[in-house]
Amino acid sequence: MQAAADGPGAAAIDLAEMLVEGGMPFRQAHALIGGLVRESLERHVPLTELVEAHPDLGEAAVELLEPGVAVTRRRTPGSAGPVAVAEQTERFERRREVDRARLAQWLPGHTGQTGHAGQTGHTGLTGSPGTPLGE
Repeated sequence: MQAAADGPGAAAIDLAEMLVEGGMPFRQAHALIGGLVRESLERHVPLTELVEAHPDLGEAAVELLEPGVAVTRRRTPGSAGPVAVAEQTERFERRREVDRARLAQWLPGHTGQTGHAGQTGHTGLTGSPGTPLGE
């Protein structure tokens, strides 16, 4: 997965965004970068070489192709960037603790440890989707 995230193709949107920031319409930037990626794949030429040689891109764009750069540029909530993933992980861990506390209320002796269904020996808990247990 890291190899895919660090691959030059993962930075294609960053290259297009760089062109847009420089004033090129997105449709044109998308077509240009898509053409370079296609050429790279069809001719078995490193995308870095094509980007460096292109007059609208050059050395500044090559820096976007460095391993790890594309993923670190993902900063919006819910994205794949390291900060966003850390925030999501923290939120899910807090939610898991809340759920464990709720289970402990309804299942005396429940430790909150996960396991296979039926291991706790408790049965009969039902509830409509979206309603708290016990209602």
